[in-house]
Amino acid sequence: MVKLLLISLILSLFSGSSFKSDDILGVWLDESQKLIVECYKFDNKYYARIKWFENKNKKIEKFYEEGLPKSKWLNYKVMEHFTYNGEYWTGGIIHQVKRGQSYNATINMKSYDHIVVRGYVLITLLGDDVNFSRYTGGLPKQE
Repeated sequence: MVKLLLISLILSLFSGSSFKSDDILGVWLDESQKLIVECYKFDNKYYARIKWFENKNKKIEKFYEEGLPKSKWLNYKVMEHFTYNGEYWTGGIIHQVKRGQSYNATINMKSYDHIVVRGYVLITLLGDDVNFSRYTGGLPKQE
């Protein structure tokens, strides 16, 4: 019995992620608590759109200068084209809206309620992480 338990424990360590591809679907709050996004699936790829953002300055600099009204930010795609490889979501792009820049990205699910989005240039070592927590509350009023 102990031998069987030990074998199953060792196999579970090498079996990869226990998450399913659609576990990423839902609403997520970033670590700064200034952005809420909704992850959704379309044509077997994963995307995220803005559902709420903190807007103290009543504008977002980069696109405000280009004349994009504030109302256009809601539902704006900030993550797109991710596919699930059995361990994490890869092959995607994230858009940093304040700077108007885009980066290659991966998404790693640490737990059912915690994901890490890594944006990078060329290789993942040259990147930065943003943590998101699953958000279950009602959306705040958008100002």
